[in-house]
Amino acid sequence: PDNPTPPFHYATHYSSAAAVIYFLIRLEPFTSAHLQLQGGKFDHADRLFASLGEAWESASRITLSDVKELTPEFYYMPELFTNTNSLELGTRQKDGRAVGNVELPPWAHGSAEECVRLMRKALESEHASQHMHEWIDLVFGCRQKGQAAEQALNVFHSLTYEGAVDVDLISDPVERMSTIAQILNFGQTPPQLFHKPHPRRDPGVVPTPPPLCTDPANVESFLLREACGSPCRDVRQHPDGKLSFLFGSGIFLPPGFSDVLRWGNRDGSLRHYSLRRDVFDREETERLVVVHEGLHQGGVTCVAASEDGP
Repeated sequence: PDNPTPPFHYATHYSSAAAVIYFLIRLEPFTSAHLQLQGGKFDHADRLFASLGEAWESASRITLSDVKELTPEFYYMPELFTNTNSLELGTRQKDGRAVGNVELPPWAHGSAEECVRLMRKALESEHASQHMHEWIDLVFGCRQKGQAAEQALNVFHSLTYEGAVDVDLISDPVERMSTIAQILNFGQTPPQLFHKPHPRRDPGVVPTPPPLCTDPANVESFLLREACGSPCRDVRQHPDGKLSFLFGSGIFLPPGFSDVLRWGNRDGSLRHYSLRRDVFDREETERLVVVHEGLHQGGVTCVAASEDGP
């Protein structure tokens, strides 16, 4: 009753330095960071990341306090599963197995590359797309704090939240250093970005720009072929004579015409994209730069730009 700390569901955090070091222990500089954290030696072999299946069982069923979130490397870096540097990570007491490469699930067929490929395929699957907004609500959105977070069982220690404490106002030097250490090592909840439910991903909201027309003499047939089902909204000509055609609700932004502004999104937002030319297939792709929300209650229906900029 006398504890000033607000109640929370989890005594650990999903994103912390310790969790990152745990998963990436076989890679530098995380190997050195682990040794520094453990006083110059590796932790007990039974507590190291040795099996992807065991890590899943721990987080999903066995240990309620295990809420570690996978790092991005799981989806592009197979080296995190292999003990390339021949680290002496010890032998586990529970099964007598020496810890070396991470034990992979049967569906990986013993290949770290196949494991990463399938992990990425799952992340980019339609099932993940249809539920990604739920994760965004918990981590960055409307269910991160307050009553919605309580109902979603999503409350962490108060010191993990942005602005929870002003360390400059703590007069006791011991308490101040202890608070700073807890913030740095325990984990930090990211700033809340959204205050309303995030919309479900719809692949059709933002059309992919068509490839550049390399023959201006065939512009008419090119337009007829590429604009089926979607009218061409804007056209820009490059200094070399090539043309770019913009489909869907959007315009090229002067003066450089290397950015695109799009509207007509289901959340009513206005989205600013930067165009990048793919060096492999020579097509232009749109990279999201910023999202403007709440501009108009009824949504944006039209956008215009002056000659010197948006």
